[in-house]
Amino acid sequence: MAPATEAEVGKALFMMSPNKAPGPDGMTALFFQKAWRVVKEDLVAMVDRFLKEGVFDKSLNRTHICLIPKRLKPILPDLISETQTTFVPGRLISDNILIAQEMFHGLTTNPSCKGKFMAIKTDMSKYEAVSGQQINFAKSSIQFGHKVDEAVRTVMHGVLGISNLGGMGSYLGLPESLGGSKTKVFSFVRDKLQSRTTGWSAKLFSKGGKEVMIKSVAPAVPNFVMSCFRLPKTITSKLTSAVANFWWSTTGQAGGMHWLAWDKLCCSKQLGGLGFRHVDDFNSALLAKQLWRLIEAPNTLFARVFKGRYYRNSNPMEPIRSYSPSYGWRSIIFARYLVNKGLIIRVGSGESISIWTDPWVPAQSPRRAFSKGPLKDSSLQISHLIDCHMNTWRMDMLKEHFAPEDVDLIGAIPLESCRPQDSLGWHFTKSGKYTVKSRYDTELFAASRLSTVSRSGLEITPLLAGVWGAHCPPKIKRFMWQVLTGCILVSANLRRRGIACDSGCVRCGAEEETINHAIFCCPPARQVWALAQVPVGPDSLPTESVYANVDHFLDSTNPGSQIKNFPWLMWYIWKARNARVFEDVMDNPLDVVRLAEGEANAWLQAQVEVEDEDRPNPSLVPNSRQRESTSSLPNFFTGYRCFVDGSWKATDALAGAGWVCSSSQDSRSTMGATNFRRSLSPLHAEIEAFIWAMRCMIGHDYTDCSDLVKMVSSPHDWPAFTPYLDDIKIDQAEFSSFSLSLVPRNANVSADSLARQARLSSQHVLFVNNLPPNWLF
Repeated sequence: MAPATEAEVGKALFMMSPNKAPGPDGMTALFFQKAWRVVKEDLVAMVDRFLKEGVFDKSLNRTHICLIPKRLKPILPDLISETQTTFVPGRLISDNILIAQEMFHGLTTNPSCKGKFMAIKTDMSKYEAVSGQQINFAKSSIQFGHKVDEAVRTVMHGVLGISNLGGMGSYLGLPESLGGSKTKVFSFVRDKLQSRTTGWSAKLFSKGGKEVMIKSVAPAVPNFVMSCFRLPKTITSKLTSAVANFWWSTTGQAGGMHWLAWDKLCCSKQLGGLGFRHVDDFNSALLAKQLWRLIEAPNTLFARVFKGRYYRNSNPMEPIRSYSPSYGWRSIIFARYLVNKGLIIRVGSGESISIWTDPWVPAQSPRRAFSKGPLKDSSLQISHLIDCHMNTWRMDMLKEHFAPEDVDLIGAIPLESCRPQDSLGWHFTKSGKYTVKSRYDTELFAASRLSTVSRSGLEITPLLAGVWGAHCPPKIKRFMWQVLTGCILVSANLRRRGIACDSGCVRCGAEEETINHAIFCCPPARQVWALAQVPVGPDSLPTESVYANVDHFLDSTNPGSQIKNFPWLMWYIWKARNARVFEDVMDNPLDVVRLAEGEANAWLQAQVEVEDEDRPNPSLVPNSRQRESTSSLPNFFTGYRCFVDGSWKATDALAGAGWVCSSSQDSRSTMGATNFRRSLSPLHAEIEAFIWAMRCMIGHDYTDCSDLVKMVSSPHDWPAFTPYLDDIKIDQAEFSSFSLSLVPRNANVSADSLARQARLSSQHVLFVNNLPPNWLF
């Protein structure tokens, strides 16, 4: 047998998905792909040894993950009991928690059994000889109503063999009983987080390390609880305080100086903050997901339990008063106001939609329709606005009844020919399905607009956002953010916070040391900028504004943007200042420049080398994974191959579609281009272009829109596009063979060009293989 070659092993490695199925050591295929130059000799030798000697390392067969074939997924809900909340998409472990709490609450509040009940909680041991399971009596318990006789209790303990009393323990990590003060009930969340953050030595973490811990590790403690119940303000404020103290602490023993309000740190980095989570808002977003699941999947066990108790003849969005509701239900319905902000009614038959009161118009936020004048036709219905024969909106009716801004919005709403029932959707995601991130980000954005990050009356949010786009290490980006937000320990800031210290500059003797003075205006700092070939003078740098000085380098239209090492210059100027203040060491400005330039050049060169290493060898990577050129497409194919693209621009009245089709038996290509009324979004234009292309030919389609590929392969995950996806399903049946693949944008330039030309046309056009000569490429 021929020995294994580097090319063969490399090709097999790069065919593997980089982030799936890690081994027991936590290493995915991504590690070996990134480190191919280092590990390739060992990997090739291992494979070659197996081929020649049949020796196979047993550790290669170990894994933490059992993969379920995709063909089983559709039938798993029928195979696995609905009381089991794992393995099946759409079920969550929180279902068991909320259902169990609902049952306990019902036992203690329902007049028919109040005081006279028995509840058994069993814990199962694994790997018994016959059944594979056995009750763990040590962890099981019985709970009795207060009216159950002691004799009956004793008998039941003896019969069942369970001696533990229930009601005071925990179930899946949460207390069995939620009665009494919620602050006391959920105090364990506060205690766990505080013990965890206290155990982290703040003085050993950099700011970057702290940011990772706060964003990735700390939320794991409260998030599980917050996905089921609303935490009291007392608890959430303690959680926020614990995390804030960890962030600002420098010694690990105290909270440190809190230079900026935590609410501002919770803004996203694009809005001037650091992207930390606001506990109360995130709690509400998690609870809104539970409410959305009641709306989206009404036939699940989770939804049926709550419907039977609280909204039998209605829906969970109706404000119906309930007798003695559980804390779980009260927590879920607290999020109604959040869900209502993004809830939109998708037009099906239109029979349930009240045109002038319901949120069905897809504006920036879902809302009712605006009338053209002060008078509204109360008898107007959606069906009056649709041409049933053409399955299109009647533009004459829209222009007659609605405000101009609504005519275009309504006219772009897709319609289904079969006229299904109207449905509820989520407006703030492309797919139309609720996500916690979309709700939280929307709420945070709305709050940030009311309180923008500003200094001295200047709006500096764009400047703060620009910091994170600078080409430098994260620690220096964070330092520049601190410079702009005033979170730097210069003398002026310390005095402003009531700390007794000399407000003067130690290096030059100036009366006040501000951040701008320390980084830009102090004579040693000015020398550094001048020696670094940065123009310094009254008409350039520095000015009296630290914002203008940083913007001088960040804004691509300013001359300072050409100075690529400016972040390092700022960083080492500050380091030199600290050396003078704390160590009484005076660094030579020329040495500071050389150090900054050396570090900058080394880092920038490392990025080039990493990019080169990350770029896989074309001979190793399968064609389907290449994104560099049109040669990534397979040269051999059978049947037809069609490239499709859509073109959309918010300011244009029309959207465009283009396709180029080639045959395996003919070197010539067939082309088509058309335009149509501008749809709701670029993604809508892409799918409309795809449907039109499908109806023009039969074959294999290629597109450069990844979301389009996802929705065609998983239509249930994209309810906002149901009208289009239903049409695709019908049209797909006409194909002898059909598949949709993603290609890089530079492999789809022909279809893109045709779609753009059609969009830019001033009148309606439709060409199939008879395109104007100036459109050809």
